[in-house]
Amino acid sequence: MAEGSRIIRKDPFDIFPLEILHSIISLFSRKTLFSCMLVSKAWSNISTPALWRSPRTKEANKWKSLLQTLAKTPRYRQYIERLDFDGIYYIVTDEFIIDLLSMCKELRELIISEPRNLSDASIDAIGKHCYKLTRLHLQSCTRITDAAIVRLVEKCKKLRTVNIERSVHLSNLAVRALSVSCPDILSLDFSELAKIDDSSIVELSHHCMKLQSISLVHCNYISDDSVIALSMLPSLRELRVSRCNQVTDASLFALGTRAKELRQLDIERCDRVTEDGVRSVVVGCPKLELLRINSLYGNLSIAFVMEMEEMRNTLVIHRV
Repeated sequence: MAEGSRIIRKDPFDIFPLEILHSIISLFSRKTLFSCMLVSKAWSNISTPALWRSPRTKEANKWKSLLQTLAKTPRYRQYIERLDFDGIYYIVTDEFIIDLLSMCKELRELIISEPRNLSDASIDAIGKHCYKLTRLHLQSCTRITDAAIVRLVEKCKKLRTVNIERSVHLSNLAVRALSVSCPDILSLDFSELAKIDDSSIVELSHHCMKLQSISLVHCNYISDDSVIALSMLPSLRELRVSRCNQVTDASLFALGTRAKELRQLDIERCDRVTEDGVRSVVVGCPKLELLRINSLYGNLSIAFVMEMEEMRNTLVIHRV
């Protein structure tokens, strides 16, 4: 808009609703957010929460500086909703996690993978300070125990996504505690938990009726009993049981009969399933989009796989 030769530019705060501005700001890079903070007080107020929502750096000294800033400026603590330590295991120690989480009471998501120095003390800190948590990944946390998970889920009852894959000391006790304390859970990953068996998964299927996704990859004691129980869940969309050698056609017949919402199924290296079982799933699960199987060995021929692909042209079959 021009007034004489002067161009008048309106501030976005005068044009867009605050909700839209928040959505736009959330897409900005950290560098851009820093620049926005310098424009005006209004821009600083809207940029600061986005800047602090998910702090991340690969440098230990910067995490130390972050802790110092949070200690000196408590108002920043309320903005931290997500912490992702995937790929930076060397940052994660009990002392660091305990100090950080004590100042992150609004945390919703926490991702930790392959830490070498994380014990039950850190898990207890999560339960003590982060009761609003909805997503928790503790991948390859080889020093944590069932007892810590039991204490955690008693406090963090809002959890909807939990990944504890390859946390090798966890057993049926942790699974049962999750199913009882967090009945509204939507997604679970128990891959490579060698100590769990059908008893805890069957019990879980009775408690967690909203469950949509579960991974039991390479859980050697999981059999048809687990899959048949899970097939009765009304919202089951993703099931991964690859390398579960006790799974047979009985599981696939149950899925084909009951799991009408199933979108993805991974039965790679389930060498006891046959073409009859796979056909039952392909025919009986109308929403199936992705099927992972082994066709280069075992009981499934290339010709059969091609037949299934022609039968359902919207289905993607990954042949391993």
